[in-house]
Amino acid sequence: MEASQGTKDSLSGTTGKRVRRDDLSLVDDSLTEFVNDHAAGFSAEDLHWNLSSKINLKHELSTAPGGLADLRCLNKLQRINRHLKRISLSLEKGQLMVSRFESSRSRRDRIYRRYPAVIRQVQFAADTFINRMLPKLGPTRGIYYRLKKVPDRILSETECLGRIASCGFDIVATMKFGTETVVLARKESDPRYEKAPEYGPLQMVRRIGRKNRRLKIATFRTTYPFAEFLGKHEDDDSSKKSTLGRWLTSYGLHYLPALRHIVRRELKLVGVKALTKQEYNRHPEWLQNERLRYRPGLIQPHHADLPESEIEFFTSEANYLAAYRQNPIRTDIRYFLKAVTNVFIKKKKGRKAGDDLKE
Repeated sequence: MEASQGTKDSLSGTTGKRVRRDDLSLVDDSLTEFVNDHAAGFSAEDLHWNLSSKINLKHELSTAPGGLADLRCLNKLQRINRHLKRISLSLEKGQLMVSRFESSRSRRDRIYRRYPAVIRQVQFAADTFINRMLPKLGPTRGIYYRLKKVPDRILSETECLGRIASCGFDIVATMKFGTETVVLARKESDPRYEKAPEYGPLQMVRRIGRKNRRLKIATFRTTYPFAEFLGKHEDDDSSKKSTLGRWLTSYGLHYLPALRHIVRRELKLVGVKALTKQEYNRHPEWLQNERLRYRPGLIQPHHADLPESEIEFFTSEANYLAAYRQNPIRTDIRYFLKAVTNVFIKKKKGRKAGDDLKE
């Protein structure tokens, strides 16, 4: 749920002092109204408010029954998940957290408004390289944080909300405040992300291979980092996938890193889809058993047959396997040519596996 936009460009412009829980006059009225409107069971007075200082969570929260409003911008924290995890572990279930960030889209708009046409393109490209790419690449991540004691990372809205959700919070409401987004979240559980979450350009996906072997297949990341932690209200793939990810997925190019699995003979170029356990369980039992006899492929029957329903998707795989048993080479060549024609020349897209069987 999104509330109305505030009147100031940045929360950091309200005051440079630490905001005390008993001095709400230093907090913008639109922010306290936002909390009062959405914090069922609590009010702004029930929260401990902090704008820029490090705080003793145990001490401060002992007198704040509602939780914590820590308004330090997530973009400028070195260890975002450690920060959110500390807050989560300090709160009781049902208590609230208020946080803020500047989304990548708002940041781009801010740069475009500030600079003239040619300069803003250069500024935006440089900002993206320094503050988005360098912190996410293993070889440059350490260098970035050594050079920038106060980071200024570019984060998508999906990533920020996903990080908050991964630390056990349910997103209650968001509010636009100038170029920033304020989030009101309620603690529902302990943090649930892995010790070393992946958010680089490559990811490893777990799939079922031939003879029921478990495979870890390398692919390009198509979703925003931490998007998998968002709840059902954010379950639309279009909101979770990045612009580049949608383009890669539309042509199947996100599987390019998986070519190495062909060399290892874990996959082949043409074949049935390598399924997740959830996808596999949705297949009919007879088709499950038949699929396990063969290696999965990167170019799949549905790219050639363009099925329009789940039943047609199963039929497409069954027809491919039946033809493959009769003449493997001829079948793979035929499906390869037809799939390439559909995807790259005719640009036709039937009902993909991801429509009924999540990618």
